[in-house]
Amino acid sequence: MDCLAGLLPFLVWVIVVVAIVAIARLVLAYLSVPVIVMQIANILLWVVVAIACLYLIFDLFSCVLPMPRLR
Repeated sequence: MDCLAGLLPFLVWVIVVVAIVAIARLVLAYLSVPVIVMQIANILLWVVVAIACLYLIFDLFSCVLPMPRLR
């Protein structure tokens, strides 16, 4: 179970890096400011949703698979 606890921050960082790459590609591809702003807002919305889903899934796994406690 310890590897699952370390996997969550890694997956969150993967999502953040993918979002940064997507935003950078948009900025390089388009020079129209209103279009870029709306698409960046859309990407950031999906990043928040994906991270929230990750935390929900890991919380559900922690309920189903009890984690050993260290004393």
